[in-house]
Amino acid sequence: MLNEEGQIDNLEETALFIVHAIKQFCFGFELMDNLADNYADGSAGKAFFLNSIYQYLAIFYLIDRGSKPMGGAFYPALEKHNLQNLLDPARNVLKSKLGNTTFGEVIRMFRNTAIVHTGYSDSDTDRIYKKVDMSELKFQQEWQRLLLKIYKETRLLAIRLAKASGRKLSDF
Repeated sequence: MLNEEGQIDNLEETALFIVHAIKQFCFGFELMDNLADNYADGSAGKAFFLNSIYQYLAIFYLIDRGSKPMGGAFYPALEKHNLQNLLDPARNVLKSKLGNTTFGEVIRMFRNTAIVHTGYSDSDTDRIYKKVDMSELKFQQEWQRLLLKIYKETRLLAIRLAKASGRKLSDF
């Protein structure tokens, strides 16, 4: 049921929409993980999957923060039900240091400059590489570790939210 502002007030409905979005994200992430070896680094196939993952993460957790403690669509949806603390594990991963910035900031910056508001030039990615040089093996390895960790925390969020709503995950 939508309230006067066009938002969902009911926790069960909020959980339904968020869990469904997480299921889509997990499907894409798992498909990407299974197919990753079939695509060369820098290929259109690998870029498509990675860009999709970054877009989902930005929408879930990062964009349009404003004065809220966390950006993304999940925070305000869960805050209405006083469940924003369910996002703490994901927030901690996103705040992980990566070069001179954070993992979440790299995703947000990449999404904004290379996917959504791109100029289709090297300068789009140059801004990111000033903060973290992804050509360095240590950053590549840390990126992979954090990407897997945010996937796992997002997946666990669906379980935590289902429990908070009083439903089993299989109900969704």
